[in-house]
Amino acid sequence: MFLLRALTQLYKDGFAEHSSVVQETVLRLATAADKMGERQAAEQMLQGVWTNAVKEKWDGMVPRVARVLGPLLTAHGAYEEAVDVYGMTVQALRRLEVGGGDIDALHLDTANIVTSLAEVFALKGDCTSAEALLSGVLVDIRARPSEGVDAWTCLDAVVMLDLAQVCEKSERPGESAAWANSALKVTREHRGVWACDNCESHTLFHLGKLAEAASNRDSAHVFYSRALDLARRSNTGNIEQIKESIKKLNEND
Repeated sequence: MFLLRALTQLYKDGFAEHSSVVQETVLRLATAADKMGERQAAEQMLQGVWTNAVKEKWDGMVPRVARVLGPLLTAHGAYEEAVDVYGMTVQALRRLEVGGGDIDALHLDTANIVTSLAEVFALKGDCTSAEALLSGVLVDIRARPSEGVDAWTCLDAVVMLDLAQVCEKSERPGESAAWANSALKVTREHRGVWACDNCESHTLFHLGKLAEAASNRDSAHVFYSRALDLARRSNTGNIEQIKESIKKLNEND
């Protein structure tokens, strides 16, 4: 309600629809709508903000729009639009870097956006491009000196899990398992860090799927059970998905 009142007041004060201050308020409204599950309304608002941000070269706003708009587009299969959004965001981040912004923060943003772009390519079925992008991000992450627990922590594990999923789609289960096990080693170095626990739960679930596909039902049970236990303890978002897989596995025993 506060944001709606603020937007109304901005219009009364004479701010134009396409002004940066109005678009900033609309972005916040859209982000709130997305969190409330109003995805269609959020996407509609974000499309307008995105058009203005790109046109006016508001490079600082572009990544913030992409973090919300990109997943919304991906969720309903608008892959080409998502690729465009993430691609233009990388360009904006590079311009900000040249302009002398916070280099470490910009590199982190870039790593996350490129990872999202790779995930879209994988969903499109272009596993070659996805794998190339993810491998490049992993090299960049490993080249950065470790500075304890920070926003970068376990990002390499997330990328390795993405690589494991790409290998699975490419029907390379051995490589998929190898990447997943490498991801587990990283996550277990930082137990109790939510990002790491979340990644570990998803990685264990992935290993369970690989085991089930290989008809190794006992191992699948073990991986699923460990994934569910960790998901419950860390309140990650894949609890119902794991429970459903365990249920189906039990039904087929």
